[in-house]
Amino acid sequence: MNFIFPGKHDIESEVLKTVYRREEIFAEIRINRICFALFSFFLFMNFLLLIFTDLALGDLVLSSNMIGLLLFLLYTIVVSVFLKRKHYSPYLKYLTIFVAVTSISIVAGAYSFGNDFVHTARTAALNSYFLIIFLSGIYKKPYFSLYTSLVICLEYLFLVVLAHISGHPFHLGSETFNEDIITYDIVVLNIANYLISGTLMHLIAIRHRMLMRQLNDSTVKLSGERADRKRSEEKAAYLLKFDNLTQLPNYEHFQERVLGQLEKAASRKQIFAVMCLGLDSFKNINQIYGTETGSHILQDAGMRISSSFREDDFICRFMGDKFLILLTDLKSNYNISDIIRKSRETFEKPFEEKGRQIKLSACGGLCTYPNDGESVSDLIKKAETAMYRAKSEGKNSFNLYDSAMQHELDKRIIIENEMESALFHDEFFMVYQPKTDLDGNIRGLESLLRWNSSLKGFIGPDIFIPIAEDSGFIIPLGYHVFRQVCMQVGIWAKQGVTPLRITVNISPRQFSQADFIIRIQDIISSTRVDPVWIGLEITESGMMENEKDCIEKLNALQALGLTISIDDFGKGYSSMTRLGHYPVDALKIDKSFIDDIPGSQTANCIVQSIIDLAHNLNLQVVAEGCENREQVDYLHQKNCDLFQGYYFYKALKKETLDSILPTAKAAISD
Repeated sequence: MNFIFPGKHDIESEVLKTVYRREEIFAEIRINRICFALFSFFLFMNFLLLIFTDLALGDLVLSSNMIGLLLFLLYTIVVSVFLKRKHYSPYLKYLTIFVAVTSISIVAGAYSFGNDFVHTARTAALNSYFLIIFLSGIYKKPYFSLYTSLVICLEYLFLVVLAHISGHPFHLGSETFNEDIITYDIVVLNIANYLISGTLMHLIAIRHRMLMRQLNDSTVKLSGERADRKRSEEKAAYLLKFDNLTQLPNYEHFQERVLGQLEKAASRKQIFAVMCLGLDSFKNINQIYGTETGSHILQDAGMRISSSFREDDFICRFMGDKFLILLTDLKSNYNISDIIRKSRETFEKPFEEKGRQIKLSACGGLCTYPNDGESVSDLIKKAETAMYRAKSEGKNSFNLYDSAMQHELDKRIIIENEMESALFHDEFFMVYQPKTDLDGNIRGLESLLRWNSSLKGFIGPDIFIPIAEDSGFIIPLGYHVFRQVCMQVGIWAKQGVTPLRITVNISPRQFSQADFIIRIQDIISSTRVDPVWIGLEITESGMMENEKDCIEKLNALQALGLTISIDDFGKGYSSMTRLGHYPVDALKIDKSFIDDIPGSQTANCIVQSIIDLAHNLNLQVVAEGCENREQVDYLHQKNCDLFQGYYFYKALKKETLDSILPTAKAAISD
């Protein structure tokens, strides 16, 4: 049977041919083993004839029988060697047919001289059966053919036993048996021949059907592998163009789309914009709620952004918590103000995650083609620059690119890169802002960080602190400040000077770290300072990020002996109920409210409310930014406890503070 393979040059057809040939070799190996076993059995039976009968090797029939069987055994051994060495060829099958037919013809011819037809036919049939076994290509479960061969084998053995019992000498000629035995012999032999001839074509068909089934299984497997490979290729192609987390197009895909838009806009004289959208304080979400929550919020943010813009606009996830938006074919009915409004509306609704509502905003920067750039990289870079400028102005801010922004961004990058080196080379130093009573007596100090750069001179905290916040460098910088303050308190204690309580500003990002309490405790232990002289100032917004975690940390800090102040109170969104749950010692009124008193009725009411609220909660009140006597008098009338500002003292260096500290009044119990 010739198997027809579709597609002469098709790769799968070649694979199927290989599979077919391999299965054919396995089938022929098994068939060869069956033939070898049968030839060996009949050769053994001939040797039994020599032992139990009067036959001798000189007997023409017996000798020819044994020679034929030996030749077949030798042939099966040779074929087995070829098959094991993978040298199988269809020509072996044709050679086998030739050898078998020739052997049968010779044996049958030899029997015809001087022997009756019955025994000649029997021997010819047996040898024919060997040929059938070999050529039928039996593959797996060849039970029926084996049963057939056993019938002939048993018949052959039965004749030998019958001859031995009858007492007649055993000869293959007709003189051995009487007519009845010969008649029985003919019946059995014919039945065997019928079984052989009737099943021959079925055996061949079965073999090929089995091979076809094997090939079909292989084809299904190959098809499955091909489908899996195709799916893998499609997934790889998808991942090359789409973000795995948000399922939005990735940066490479966005670049391709902007390039296409550039070509289109150039030919059609169109205007389009690129916007970089960055989530505000997203790192705090990862640190407070975990990366899993952060990932879910990023996915939700991506879906919100996608649904907020037109179908023709193209949105991608840029890096981390940043997104890029290609705003195609800008027209008067879709101007920049509409884009900013849509972007802000996207984040008005809080994100819900595991029963919690998380408020999130975003800053954005836009640049337009052809005004701001005419290349893909230029447009994206300038949109990102405008976004960073917006972030420096506060949350939920948006900016259009202008050339001055790039200069500011370059300065920002330089400062960010220099801060680590500055910390290593002790370029940062401490100053202390006194907290006084109404008479100007110093009752406490607030530590402030300053930077005298060896390359750029003095760099103000309004410049480097926001950069440190955004980059994350505020964390090591904050622990450095806390250590310096602890060491300074220890120095004053060794000098016999009664120290003042010094407060240290703690960044929300630093406060949200999982190991914050451990690191604070380690610094206190290593400097051996009495923590009663140390306080921490944490902004109101920094406390409200994660109420449960915040309360646990505040309790732990108070257990260490530290005092806690809420800084910039009034600018956040804390409620009176929530404030009562926090274990704090003082509130600091933000300078923005102090600036407007006593002239602004609104500011007066706010300040009065804060002072009353604090005292009702048994908290001390400190007013920041007191710059004139009118402000101080008004605050005193409203029972403010301590004052801080230029009206009393500017921030003092350590050397200046050393000269006035012995005369200052310490108030630990305040």
